[in-house]
Amino acid sequence: MQDDITIVADHLDLIIGGRFTYAKAGVDKYQNPDTGLADAFEKSWDNVVGSARLLWNIDGEDHWNIYAGISQGFRTPNLSDLTRRDAARSGEAEIGSTDLDPEEYVQSEIGIKSQFRNWSWSAAYWYTNVNGMILRAPTGAVDSSGDTIVTKRNVGDGYLQGVEFSSS
Repeated sequence: MQDDITIVADHLDLIIGGRFTYAKAGVDKYQNPDTGLADAFEKSWDNVVGSARLLWNIDGEDHWNIYAGISQGFRTPNLSDLTRRDAARSGEAEIGSTDLDPEEYVQSEIGIKSQFRNWSWSAAYWYTNVNGMILRAPTGAVDSSGDTIVTKRNVGDGYLQGVEFSSS
């Protein structure tokens, strides 16, 4: 769902949005890492995210626009994160983790766009904060071949940032 609200006629807009997501994972048969036996698994996640963006049309003719925005996102664990049982890297054996939470993101950006009849360009800076990133982590156990057993956990927090330029 999204709405475009004009704040100042032909010059300033507020674009707000929201989304509800429901995701479900189900596995009929996998090897449970706790028991070593065949098991079934089912889990679901839901999330509501929002976004807001201000768009300022500098010249009133859509040739020059400055924007700033903030938005949220999330990524559910995939089947490999949840149920994998395989070699990970040299000297590591990975087992699944059925108790993972989704990764959560908050992204902000600011930029400028210019568009004319035969030419357009844009430049932007963005910054994304990541919470609960799903990463491999050692369990403290070693398997019979001497490999360190690792699993996925929500142990990473961090950020990404970048600058983008485009022209056509």
